Amino acid sequence: GFTLVEMMVVVALIALILGVSLPNLWRSAVRAEMMSQVAVIQQAVGVARIYAIKNSSQVALQFLPEAAPIAKYGIHAWVDSDGNGAFDATEELVGRWPMTGEITINTEVGNSSHDLHQLAGDALGVVFFANGTAMVHGDEIGIGQGAVVLQDTYENKLRITIQGGSGSVLTDMWNY
Repeated sequence: GFTLVEMMVVVALIALILGVSLPNLWRSAVRAEMMSQVAVIQQAVGVARIYAIKNSSQVALQFLPEAAPIAKYGIHAWVDSDGNGAFDATEELVGRWPMTGEITINTEVGNSSHDLHQLAGDALGVVFFANGTAMVHGDEIGIGQGAVVLQDTYENKLRITIQGGSGSVLTDMWNY
C-alpha cells in the first residue's frame, strides 16, 4: 500500500505536468490549424500559376471578395480571358479552396507595400500570366509582393506573402 502523503504527491506531480503541457498542446493545435490553411493557400497559388503556364492563359486568383475587408471565405481561381478581373459566366473556373475552422483572411493593415492587386471592384488577388510571372501588387507585372494575413479567434496572425516574379509563397507568424 501507499500512504495518503505518497498519493497526494503523485496527484500533485500529475497536476503539475498537465498544467505545463496542456497550454503547449493547445498552442500546437492552433498552429497546426493555421499551417493547414497556409497549405491551402500555397496549393491555390501553385495550381493557378501552373494552369496559366500550361494553358498559355491569364489566371486570376481571388483572395478577398468585394466589400469584405475581413472574410471567412474561400479562395477561387478562374481563367480571366477578358482581363477584367471578374469571374464571368463564360470563363472557366480553375479551382475553389475553402477556408476552414475559425480562420479569417484579411489584408495586412499599415503596410501598403504588401497590398494585393485589385481585381474587379474591391476584390483583391493575384493574376498569373502565361510566362509564369504574376501581378501581385498594384499593376506591376513580375515585381513586388502582395500579402494576406490569416487570423484565428485567439488573435494569432500569420502573414502569407506572394512574390511577383516567381509566385513563391513565404510565411511569417508574428504578434503585434
